[in-house]
Amino acid sequence: MTEFLIYTIIADFSAGDFDFIINTVIQLFRLSEMSQKILIVGGVALGPKAASRAKRLDPTAEIILIDQDSVISYGGCGIPYYVSGDIDEAEGLRSTSFHSIRDADYFAREKGFAVRTSTRALKIDRLKKQLLVKDLNSGKDEFLPYDKLVLATGSTPFVPPIPGADADGIFTVSDIHKAIAIKSRLSQGRVSRAVVLGGGAIGLEMAEAMADLWAVETTVVEMMDQILPRLIDKNIALMAQRHLEEKGVKVYTSERAASFCVEDGKVNGVKTDKRTIEADLVILSVGVRTNTQLARDAGLAIGSFGGIVVNKRMQTSDPSIYAGGDCVEVPDLVSGGSSFAPMGSLANRQGRVIGSNLAGKQETFDGMVGSFIIKLFDNCVSKTGLSLESAKAMGFDALAAQQHALYADGGGKGHPAGPRRPGHRPQQQQPAGQNSSGGGNTQVPAHCAGYCQSGVSLRPPICGCHGYHQRPGQYGAEYPGRSQPGDQSGRVYRAVYQSQEKQHPFCRCQGHSPRRAADGEIRSALAEHSQ
Repeated sequence: MTEFLIYTIIADFSAGDFDFIINTVIQLFRLSEMSQKILIVGGVALGPKAASRAKRLDPTAEIILIDQDSVISYGGCGIPYYVSGDIDEAEGLRSTSFHSIRDADYFAREKGFAVRTSTRALKIDRLKKQLLVKDLNSGKDEFLPYDKLVLATGSTPFVPPIPGADADGIFTVSDIHKAIAIKSRLSQGRVSRAVVLGGGAIGLEMAEAMADLWAVETTVVEMMDQILPRLIDKNIALMAQRHLEEKGVKVYTSERAASFCVEDGKVNGVKTDKRTIEADLVILSVGVRTNTQLARDAGLAIGSFGGIVVNKRMQTSDPSIYAGGDCVEVPDLVSGGSSFAPMGSLANRQGRVIGSNLAGKQETFDGMVGSFIIKLFDNCVSKTGLSLESAKAMGFDALAAQQHALYADGGGKGHPAGPRRPGHRPQQQQPAGQNSSGGGNTQVPAHCAGYCQSGVSLRPPICGCHGYHQRPGQYGAEYPGRSQPGDQSGRVYRAVYQSQEKQHPFCRCQGHSPRRAADGEIRSALAEHSQ
């Protein structure tokens, strides 16, 4: 088509038909604009989001997504919930709400762009706008041209330089393949004792997963003086630690792993600077490192945290190259500086911004405030902004104030006294940020914030929401946080049937809180409430 238009221009130039020449040039310009070539490196979270958004806004774009793995577009943050059994199959981490598996065929069929798995990006030629890639199956190298390039290269779990770290039975929680291998060992009964190195969010979620469903004797070792270091204040961390210990998880802080005990190539223990802990399985959860080598080799700007520097439109120092997700640094709206925040929620938001800008829009990602939340057995821990320690380290004259809740039953085991607005929950308050910890029947679980409306009469063990979701029924200003006697408006007796699908007909969480009850416990609860 392009060659035909060029020949037409030459012929009509000699004939002097200048109006036709102008119209033909316009067609050429439009044709070149409509068929822009977009390459995306990385196919877990941000990559598919950016590609889908760009293709939706610009159907004529030629988009190719490449990833060195054979599996793409899965929820990495859900790996602990797959290990725990809350997600039954690994396919659940990469399924749509209509139960379609998000693989290369799915994206080609439903989204209209090509996916090349088992393909590694080797080098960016910014002058020629080419990307050198290697097919890992055939070993063949190939240059792919691009008009715009997106780097969604993510991060890699850090493996500490400890003797024996390569032994069988030592895993990082890095991808879906590791998750399947870990759960396979647990389900086969090959693990009776496990050690988690690192008291961060993923490490604690993995500790809960192994101790709760699989009844594995689990120990967490954290080198800092608290779990969730630099994320939450120490008093909140102690509350979370105490709850873990109540559930049978041993927690050792201010303790470093020195070496692994290995016999016949298999791990059987961890030596710390204070003790030796027996283990059949070790989880390394000691942080991640940005995957920025491709960007570094291309001469793109790298920030102080080791991430790629981007502007609000998610462009790198080369305007034709975008980047987002775990491999970039983003503005911290609280501190005013930059930060590194490897979270799937941010990656998806940034992917949407990038996809829009690839299609010619002018969208921005202004920054983040550092919110996160995790569930630990019956409690949840959340925060937004800076912890007191982080705020002081950045030079802020920060203070912390703790707010205590009053309870209607006087014993601290019921719902907060008095009417509660939807979403209200006791929390740690401070100028630089907020921390909260809650669970059981004492505080509203923060992980349900999007669904939480008001208290209900049903108590654990019904589901992981612990009764803090409004069930269908009336809610007035005088509502004290419990169902009124005889109020049957929202009680649904299909619970036993729907429990097979892990639904929660008692409340409006719609199954978003993990059900922690066996069918027999649900029947007992129903019998109790029907009397």
